[in-house]
Amino acid sequence: MRDYILNILFKVYQYRPDLKARIGDELEHHCENLKEAIASNPDRVDQIQAEIDHTCEVLEAPNKEMVKNFPKISPEPFETAIDEEQLKAHSTQIE
Repeated sequence: MRDYILNILFKVYQYRPDLKARIGDELEHHCENLKEAIASNPDRVDQIQAEIDHTCEVLEAPNKEMVKNFPKISPEPFETAIDEEQLKAHSTQIE
């Protein structure tokens, strides 16, 4: 769940870097808490460090190239079934 939320924050913060006061500052505070948690949870260091790394990626989002969803997928060209004569006939009916 945390990864999912961080992924969403990455995209929001990338698109709206002006939200630093809301997103950036909170994530910096979250990183500080995680760093403190490492000392008290030595058995979960790897998991906590992974979240710190992911959080740092979110903090760098405004400086990275814009992420595109499904960049290799594009819509098929749109073809109409109406030819030019039908279009003219329809437009004269509207007038």
